[in-house]
Amino acid sequence: RDDGSIQSFEETSQYHYQSRGKFASAPSAPWPSQQHAQSITTPEVVDQWGKLYQSLRDECLEHGVDVEQIRCDIEQAEKELSVDTVIFDVGGVLIPDSDPAIIQDFLQTLAIDQQQLFAAWDELIPQLQTGAMTVDPFWNAFGMKIGVQITEGHQELFVRHFDVQIVQAMQALLEELRSHGVHLVALSDTIPQHADALRAAGTYNLFSQTLLSPEIRCSKKSGSQFQPNSPLAAFCVAALRAGKSPAQCLFIDDKLQYVDLAKSAGMNAVQFKSAEQIRALFVKHQLLS
Repeated sequence: RDDGSIQSFEETSQYHYQSRGKFASAPSAPWPSQQHAQSITTPEVVDQWGKLYQSLRDECLEHGVDVEQIRCDIEQAEKELSVDTVIFDVGGVLIPDSDPAIIQDFLQTLAIDQQQLFAAWDELIPQLQTGAMTVDPFWNAFGMKIGVQITEGHQELFVRHFDVQIVQAMQALLEELRSHGVHLVALSDTIPQHADALRAAGTYNLFSQTLLSPEIRCSKKSGSQFQPNSPLAAFCVAALRAGKSPAQCLFIDDKLQYVDLAKSAGMNAVQFKSAEQIRALFVKHQLLS
């Protein structure tokens, strides 16, 4: 405040909500700008937050505030936090990895070789995963890349060999964690066709939150749609959406590269090998007995 005292973020938010008066549909309803910010991150938003951060840092330094000491204090406090949130990858951890069967079906049905397929796949799939491209434009571009006329039947290639059922041992583990009050989050690099199939099958039902790359506009592999060289973006988004410090999160993935990235983002992380291995880890973190 102007007198030098501290007003909490909650108090500030409440003040702004109440100040809207008749213009607000409800006292706690978000502003249209808030709704937009929660759904998409544009280059302009990223740029504005960067400028805001720098101006706050400059202001702190001008008044003799030791920003680095604050950061160190926060990091030390985070080290003392206990894990209460588990973030799961989906494919290869909770459900079988269907990619080999799907790729083989693409090759046989479209009568193309691997070089043709992956030339298009490696360019277009990341755009589909991060929401930079929707389904119809993807198929148009894909058909042009491989030199094949795409028909309605071809659009089933992504799902007809896609296994949506959670492995029984992992299903039991999720249910046990949930019964112990553990916050469960799914963080998955996926495509809209797979997300729809998994939702229809109820695969995400045990999770408190489901964070899918086309919907949060960033992936573990490619980073943000708007900042391609942002490998930690998905993990930061996951912690923010869960309302947790990264130190309170335990991330599990079958791919070591994503485990390493999660650790770089400040999370506890481990590569998935088996349900038994993961259960032992939960016991170690006192999430299960």
